[in-house]
Amino acid sequence: MFALINYMTGHGAKMGEGYTISYNHAGTAVISVLLFLSVYQIDCKSKIVCRMAAVILKVTLEMYLISCVFDQKIFSWQKGYPVGEYWWRGLAATGLVFVLSFLSGWCIHQISRVLSNRMKNRIPGLA
Repeated sequence: MFALINYMTGHGAKMGEGYTISYNHAGTAVISVLLFLSVYQIDCKSKIVCRMAAVILKVTLEMYLISCVFDQKIFSWQKGYPVGEYWWRGLAATGLVFVLSFLSGWCIHQISRVLSNRMKNRIPGLA
């Protein structure tokens, strides 16, 4: 959606010069709600897909919090390229941000889980 808006409003422009949408934009909220509602009541029959979704869902907070680091670095590499190339570059960058955010989020989740368990064992009344 964002790629389409950027493409339609930035003909002939370089990346980063068209209409862009950020995390704090109303368009982001609308698309997030629509995406959530579109998958909310899906009855998944595939055990593999359900397991993959469960693993991703366990680390979504960590992924969200760390993704801005990868967004800033990876999408800054796209500045200066024509908007017409955004389709394949944007898709590749989005996939890379997702994978890096997932791996980092999973590591952060595991570390915080271990530290949390250790703290519960050391502090009376938390266990």
